[in-house]
Amino acid sequence: QISLTWCVIFGFISSYAKTVHEFAIWRLLLGVGYGGNLVCAPPLLLESVPSTSRGLFSALEGIGWFIGSSFSILLAYAYLETKGWAWVIRVISLIGIPAIIGLLFYAPESIRFLILRQRYEEAMNAFQKVCKANSKPVPAYFTLENLKGKPTEHGRNIQSPKTRLKQLKSQSILRTLIPLTLIWFTQSFGS
Repeated sequence: QISLTWCVIFGFISSYAKTVHEFAIWRLLLGVGYGGNLVCAPPLLLESVPSTSRGLFSALEGIGWFIGSSFSILLAYAYLETKGWAWVIRVISLIGIPAIIGLLFYAPESIRFLILRQRYEEAMNAFQKVCKANSKPVPAYFTLENLKGKPTEHGRNIQSPKTRLKQLKSQSILRTLIPLTLIWFTQSFGS
């Protein structure tokens, strides 16, 4: 929510820039919000869908970026000469407002974020909403006791972030992580 709001605000402000330097500063600030969107949007989406559908939703999210970029290009192509660059930037910036409203009122808070902040009851409520939206029951192991790190008869407790970071050192994870990181880094120059 914050990163998308940041993009809308600084995108809109950049349309009123009087100099190239001022424009560059506003666009740099917009880029910070855009960077936040790149790392926040996919996990927020994918943690809210069933694991069997994550590949599909990941692809749809990528297609969404393509459609949005294509729309922006077509809008600029159609109106740049008649309305000017500032108008095009304003319209493209304001398109994010419906998404912000949707996030505020319809998207649950990140369950992982809530757990890491030890807001366990809120995490349970958000998870129950996600399960209901996916027509799935809440798994037996997803209990307040497990979230708080107290093992129950239903299974193991959820791992801490430090434990998860230690797992990054394993050879099997590094064999996948390093090539994916290189591909993602290289791909960022193409878009």
